[in-house]
Amino acid sequence: MAKNALPLDAATRKDAASRLQPFLYNLIALRLGVQQVHWNIQGARFYSVHTMLGEFYEALDHEVDEMAERILALGHPADGRPDQVAKHSVLPASPEGFVTIEAGIKLLLSQYAAFDTHAEEVRSAIEDSDAVSHDMLVHVLELSQKQQWMLRSHVA
Repeated sequence: MAKNALPLDAATRKDAASRLQPFLYNLIALRLGVQQVHWNIQGARFYSVHTMLGEFYEALDHEVDEMAERILALGHPADGRPDQVAKHSVLPASPEGFVTIEAGIKLLLSQYAAFDTHAEEVRSAIEDSDAVSHDMLVHVLELSQKQQWMLRSHVA
């Protein structure tokens, strides 16, 4: 544990960090999933969807960094190694190659759904013990739901 950890009791810090780490793996996986579709979508609305997804993964970049820093503030190391993200993420995998806009958006919606389910479990588990981490999770869920709403506007 880091010497500059937050002034929460050690058990609370450890519990929160141990719950936030799997969340961080999923957040990184979601960010990468959005970028994968951003790069590989094809279709008539390419430019608008490509641009939107670029904004999405940039916003998720910020949240990844904030969550990693929260784990560090709790006095524990943050892990974002690619092999560990792949091993621990609960999100559906992105396919190799090009995807149509419709297929890419449907894939992303399934990734967001898995992400939200796990995020809600973590949020609920720390609600009474770590108000700041709880609020951060609420903020990320708000972003996730906004991005899903925008994605759904592009599917029939």
